[in-house]
Amino acid sequence: MLSNPGGIRMKDQDKTREQLISELIELRHRNEYMQKAAQEISMEREHRYYSIIENSIDGIVLTDENGTIIEWNNGMRMITGLDREKVIGCANWDVVFMVMPEEKKNYSLYNRLRASTMEMLSKGKTSWSGKYIEGEIRQPDGSVRYIQDISCPVKADKGFMFCSIIRDITDKKRLEKKLEENREQLEENVKKRTEKLRKANVRLNREIKKRKLIEEALWENQRRYETLLEILPVGLYQADSDGRCVYVNDLSSRLLGLSQDDLSNCSWMKALHPDDRVQVTAELLRCADRRNNFKMKFRFLTSGQNVAWVLGQAVPFLGHNNKFLGYLFTFSDITDLKLAEGELKDSEERYRRLVELSPCVIAVHSEGRIVFINRLGAKLYGLENPDELIGKPLMDFVHPDYRPLVYEHVRLMLEEGKNVLPPVEERLILADGTVKDVEVAAAPFIFKNKPAIQLIAQDITERKSIEHALRLSEERFLKAFNASPDPTVISTFDDGTIIEINNSFLYVTGFSREEVIGKTSQELNLCVYPDTFMQAYKKTIEQGFVHNHEIYIRTKTGKQRFGLFSTDIISVDRERYLIGIFHDLTRRKEAEDALRESSRLMNSVFDSIQDHLSVIDTEFNIIRINSKVKQLFSHLPLEGEKCHKVFHGNDHICEGCPSLKALKTGRSAHAVLQLAWAGEDKKIWEEHYSYPFIDQKTGEIRGIIVYSRNITDRVKVEKEMARLERLNLIGEMAASIGHEVRNPMTTVRGFLQMLGEKRDWGIYREYFNIMIEELDRANNIITEFLSLARNKPVDLKIISLNTILRSLSLLMAANGINSNVDVALELGDIPDVSLNEKEIRQLILNLVRNGLEAMNDGGKLTIKTYLENGEVVLAVQDQGQGIKADLLDKVGTPFFTTKEEGTGLGLAVCYGIADRHNATITMETGPSGTEFFVRFKLCN
Repeated sequence: MLSNPGGIRMKDQDKTREQLISELIELRHRNEYMQKAAQEISMEREHRYYSIIENSIDGIVLTDENGTIIEWNNGMRMITGLDREKVIGCANWDVVFMVMPEEKKNYSLYNRLRASTMEMLSKGKTSWSGKYIEGEIRQPDGSVRYIQDISCPVKADKGFMFCSIIRDITDKKRLEKKLEENREQLEENVKKRTEKLRKANVRLNREIKKRKLIEEALWENQRRYETLLEILPVGLYQADSDGRCVYVNDLSSRLLGLSQDDLSNCSWMKALHPDDRVQVTAELLRCADRRNNFKMKFRFLTSGQNVAWVLGQAVPFLGHNNKFLGYLFTFSDITDLKLAEGELKDSEERYRRLVELSPCVIAVHSEGRIVFINRLGAKLYGLENPDELIGKPLMDFVHPDYRPLVYEHVRLMLEEGKNVLPPVEERLILADGTVKDVEVAAAPFIFKNKPAIQLIAQDITERKSIEHALRLSEERFLKAFNASPDPTVISTFDDGTIIEINNSFLYVTGFSREEVIGKTSQELNLCVYPDTFMQAYKKTIEQGFVHNHEIYIRTKTGKQRFGLFSTDIISVDRERYLIGIFHDLTRRKEAEDALRESSRLMNSVFDSIQDHLSVIDTEFNIIRINSKVKQLFSHLPLEGEKCHKVFHGNDHICEGCPSLKALKTGRSAHAVLQLAWAGEDKKIWEEHYSYPFIDQKTGEIRGIIVYSRNITDRVKVEKEMARLERLNLIGEMAASIGHEVRNPMTTVRGFLQMLGEKRDWGIYREYFNIMIEELDRANNIITEFLSLARNKPVDLKIISLNTILRSLSLLMAANGINSNVDVALELGDIPDVSLNEKEIRQLILNLVRNGLEAMNDGGKLTIKTYLENGEVVLAVQDQGQGIKADLLDKVGTPFFTTKEEGTGLGLAVCYGIADRHNATITMETGPSGTEFFVRFKLCN
């Protein structure tokens, strides 16, 4: 540079050395200024460049010439669902495999992208070729997106890099697909419609030809039809499908007394009798609507206001393909016939009403057989249709004991001419053997020109039964009244004077019969609370009875008795009386009171038990639970549900259930089980006692009383005590033999170092170094072994746990880099605690080393501190595969390890350090990793 720096031309060859140096310095300053200005412009451009990339709605990804992703904007994250941190530094083809659908890997999109890249590299292109690639990718949530990729090389400061612009065309693709489907469907519909129109046109031409032929034949038929109509002996009227008159013959005009013009304009409807007009019109409309035949008898008022009865009939005209063309009406004169029918009908109606509405059985028999009987008579014989009795012999229905009497009555009326038989009681026997009592009156009668007898009978079976039942009832009432175990009283309705009592009344009250008869309950001072008795009396008057009214009565000795009082009104010789019954419940009430007090005491004891207590039946349905169980499961219905379903979420009986054992053996059962409550993943230890309760009468097991206690804390304490005992034993062993082992090892190490320095032994120096390293490793193991000693003295000081973690952050980060793991610190605001810094550093490093070794494929190790429940918590969380369930109880046990080169002392040392600091170590593990918690007590 001093010979000719930067090509500067010297103006004055006589300048001094100092002037040259001054100019050089000035040039250097100017050069530095220019470089700085250029650097600022470059940074500004770079900032704009990255701002444009990050805010682009399209995805933009940059890769270097080695295929490593160096930029990944927000658009790429929205399209692929992959965050920038996850892909920066990854090979671009690895990311392509991550987002391509599984079934299309190594095929379409990958091959096209690779072919495009190779083409640009082979041709040396540094700009977009105008081509783009379309394909589909799958986001982490499984949804598929369609993309358009535009890639080209871009020149860089050193070499070049690839720029790929990814555009989300999912909506465009879906719209194109839908448009294509609609286009295909439209083309298919057009083809179908065209074919249908062609076929319809062919059919139409055929129909036109057929119709011409039919019209010609129809004309001929029409002529013949009109000729026939004119000679028919009935009135004819033809209407089209709209009801307009098409044809009417001359007979219709004469029959109805209307001109043909009136009939043609449908005026005949006005000539209908007012009483028939609505019905006929409605029936015609109904038949026209349904295309049915019409047939009906109705009346016309002729021009002379005479009534003409006609039988009107109509049939529909149906054309080709059953097309409705109209109706043909016919009118037949039936006036004379209707008059005769009316008179006959009136006569028959009067007789029918007389016979059918009669409350008696009316029958006619001639020549010993029944020739008529009304419905009531058929019903008496258990039949619905009277015709079933016509022709049957009369004597078949007369009771054998009364047949001679009936024969005599028939003879008197038919042979001796006796006109009327006065009512007599007889008995009939029915087909099913049932006997009926009847009262019969008879008279001679001419039926169809033959002598006959008309019978009028009344069923008196029920009356006879009532009379008989009344006699029996009176007898039974007297027996029941005296034999009733409840005190019973009959008194007058008006003043309550007692007229009759039973023996139970005398026994319960202690009165004699003479002391009670003729007196009232007030005079006997029977009612302890007269108001309650008056309430019962008022209710009896209002509603006619009282049932189970609670009252107290007083005996002759003054003792009170409790019971239910019922009253009713009875009638004797048309006089009203009150009957009162007192059901004594004194002993039952005393027993119920005692039972209620005992139940209350048992309920108090049941609910006061602070452990879980429940009662189940033999089908494991919950019958009863105490208050402790109700509090624990207040959000669920319990009673009537299966215990294993409600308590533990199992559809079947729990394995090792002591209640099942108690049901099978009939003896109490005990078990300690590890179960999970329903709705919770965490398992707890429970101690169960199951006691069967047995029916004393049948000896059968009625259910199980289940008593359970949560002993999870006790089990944990027992396990922790066992673990501490093992640690203490190992620590004592370590303290006793540690020095004895170290002394000879130190001597051996010293001699190895001395031999290694001698020239004659130089060829073995490498072996000596290996032996020294193994001795040092053994010495470190002994050091860790000695740290297990429980009684090892520690010097505790008030120190910030966060300060220790910050001092170890670089070391932990370096270890994380070696293991391809990110180490993150999340330090909370915590108070200082009593710690031994050296031991806490060892505890932290051991936990961190375990976490790093648990993550073979990278991940994140998080170290946190926070304050919880009055304790300072140190948490170390990894993203490994977790600890197997069968190994959890062995964690922290000395010499237990799952690593090939592990000693099994790392976690054991941590537990020892935590014990010396009066701290506890717990952990949570699962498929997503393991987290250790070290909890330190706060300083007083």
